[in-house]
Amino acid sequence: MSSFKRTASLLLTFALLITAVFACGITVSAGEYILDAEEARGSDYTDRPALAAALDAVFAGDIDLYRNAACTKEKEAALGSSHLTGSNMYYVMCPEDGKSIAGWQCYIYGNAVYNKLFGEYVRHGDHDFLHSRVVIGGGAKTVSYEDFKEAGVLCGAYMRTTANSSGKYHSSKAHSLIILSYDTETISYVDGNSDGRGLVRINTRTWEEFNKVNLTGKNRRVCHIVQPTPEYYDALYPAPPDPLPAGDLNDDGDVNAIDYMMLKLSVIGSYSLSAAQRLAADVNGDERVNALDYAMVKRHVMGIVSIPQGR
Repeated sequence: MSSFKRTASLLLTFALLITAVFACGITVSAGEYILDAEEARGSDYTDRPALAAALDAVFAGDIDLYRNAACTKEKEAALGSSHLTGSNMYYVMCPEDGKSIAGWQCYIYGNAVYNKLFGEYVRHGDHDFLHSRVVIGGGAKTVSYEDFKEAGVLCGAYMRTTANSSGKYHSSKAHSLIILSYDTETISYVDGNSDGRGLVRINTRTWEEFNKVNLTGKNRRVCHIVQPTPEYYDALYPAPPDPLPAGDLNDDGDVNAIDYMMLKLSVIGSYSLSAAQRLAADVNGDERVNALDYAMVKRHVMGIVSIPQGR
């Protein structure tokens, strides 16, 4: 068979396959997915270093999920794994009260991740939390960027949907997921049983797609969104300090001869800069700290040039 005929045959086969998919009523979900922990980085979803590291562990499957009620036989649930089916019950133990809960699929995965990140589980969302609170209650048909922004939804928040129009908890016709990040266009989240067959994956969807896949398309409502209190969140995962102004290595509000000397001594190896100071020392923005930077600071001090801020 010629190369042209082989190509034509492959194209025809592909066209028939696509036709068969839609003829059978199979829906191909839109969105972007991550199925490999090696391709996922916590720092893509938060600027808090400790939380980013905790998310990396979650993506690798370290969520303190267990196969037995005594919580002694651990089960990993890394991105791309497909263990969270309806036939496998797993357990999670809260480190603060020493009690365990059991469940299947997305419910137990969501609780395990939340417990791993924040030290307590959500369950039905109606008990007295140790460090958490409900920021969006039940009943809403859809959610939006504005809803999340107004409620201050955080990275790591637990969301549960429900088939009950009132927003009341439903044990089976529902879904649980962990919010990772969102902006005006898209929302990213991680869930267990993401495909209905036990798959763990990160999903990034437009808000329209998110609502269709998790709410309106399944005739479900928001049950609750739970997250830590701001005080507990900040204590557990401190926010990074504000960056120093470019050139102002001693953070005194001015770029002067002191900063020039600190930078020059650093370049010749007589003084060590902190990570924050190194960022401020890179005044020309080439991601290196060298003689070009201290020359620019010197010219700034002499009034010849001005160091731009807000890079």
